[in-house]
Amino acid sequence: VIKEAQSALAEEPQDAERLALAARAAAASNQLDRAERWLDSGEGPAIALERVRNHLAADRIEEALALSLSPGEPPRPRHPDRADGWMLPSRAFARAGELERARPMLEEMIGRFPHDDEVPAALHLLSQAALARGDLEGARVLRARAQKSARWRELFDARRLQALEHPEEPLPPFGVAALWLEVGEAARARAILDELLATSPDFARGHALRGDADRLLGDLDGS
Repeated sequence: VIKEAQSALAEEPQDAERLALAARAAAASNQLDRAERWLDSGEGPAIALERVRNHLAADRIEEALALSLSPGEPPRPRHPDRADGWMLPSRAFARAGELERARPMLEEMIGRFPHDDEVPAALHLLSQAALARGDLEGARVLRARAQKSARWRELFDARRLQALEHPEEPLPPFGVAALWLEVGEAARARAILDELLATSPDFARGHALRGDADRLLGDLDGS
């Protein structure tokens, strides 16, 4: 990651996402000066939100909230087009003991980004908020959703990594498509299967799963 950041610094325009990730890695390695230099060399939401993470790591809650929220009430994220734009201020409110103020943002974040890797953590925070207000049944339901989401995400990340490491094998992308189909994302599943079947036309399980995707999309001719 450090090498990638050095490459990003040489690019025009500089890649803010890579700089932010590299700054995170540098900070985790206690290379704080280097992390700060990389953040200073970039701009945009990725850089701003990485600074929010740094404030949270240093327990600077007020600074994290000031940088991640738009002015005014109720609390709204400064960067609503990113899942971490919602999650980071919610974490800050949680750290400040104000989970109820985070609750609307957490609920909206899950609605906007239902399969993001932060969803299990968001559901966990919502379950804690439910417990705090005495809603035991709501907390139980949210915990179950968090566990289910975490299991799905773990499988998805594993299959996606396998697909990257073994691009010639049909099973990893098949697994990714099956996981998308499991959560109702039939169009995403079909796009992966179309690409898979273009290179593995005799892969029968892929054709069968594509038929399932077609049916979910209402494409009876395709199935």
